[in-house]
Amino acid sequence: MEKQLSMFSRNKKKMSPYDIKPTPNPKIDPNLHFFLKDPHSQPPPEVSIKIQTDEFKDRPAPPPYKPKKTGINIATQIEEN
Repeated sequence: MEKQLSMFSRNKKKMSPYDIKPTPNPKIDPNLHFFLKDPHSQPPPEVSIKIQTDEFKDRPAPPPYKPKKTGINIATQIEEN
């Protein structure tokens, strides 16, 4: 690819940037030695810690249920007497 880039820089008028093709990358296996868990290692020791928290307050009683109003709310009643 370096060779193609150098040719491109020399012949800017003759070559198109689309003529440069990437070279295949060799497959490199990563070293996972540092990330793997050692089978002989022991888990960290467990430690109990006492904490102090406030007690929960009781929930207030919910308000009484009132059904949603429907229909006409205003009416006039006229009696004969």
